[in-house]
Amino acid sequence: MEGGTVKITVYGSEAEIKETIRRIKQILEEYKTTEKGRSRIYTWRRIYRDAGGAIPLDALAQVLHLQGHQAKVTGEGLETTATYEHVTAAAQAVWEALTALAGAGASRSVKKAIAAAHAAGAGDPQELLEEALATGLAREEGGRIIPAMDWRRLSETLLSRRRQGG
Repeated sequence: MEGGTVKITVYGSEAEIKETIRRIKQILEEYKTTEKGRSRIYTWRRIYRDAGGAIPLDALAQVLHLQGHQAKVTGEGLETTATYEHVTAAAQAVWEALTALAGAGASRSVKKAIAAAHAAGAGDPQELLEEALATGLAREEGGRIIPAMDWRRLSETLLSRRRQGG
């Protein structure tokens, strides 16, 4: 899009034209080219809507990292090289895992780690929580399940263990 021109002709009622213009502006706002290559910014509102609820964007960024994409949380939402379809699928899997872990007594860090590992393909969230406890990657303390390490490292370790079959 450097120096180029895009011409769009829109037909319809005034309301349809305004809605189309709003959508085009949203797409342009979410897409930009960075010095690292093509990356897009997806707003947190759109991610939350398509995920099913509010999810930790840093957990979503971790999923995308685990799957080989560049991703970082920005003030606007999430900047990543992943397609929006991929982001949506990952966000929905994070939401699914967080929902499955509700009431499990896990800390926010443990939930983020397990949600990221689950969304990256490590398996059932409850099984991942049990595995984390059984292997000492997480522990119960004061009625809460807390990680024995940084939550990102915990997600990587759980995913790695599952990929290695144990």
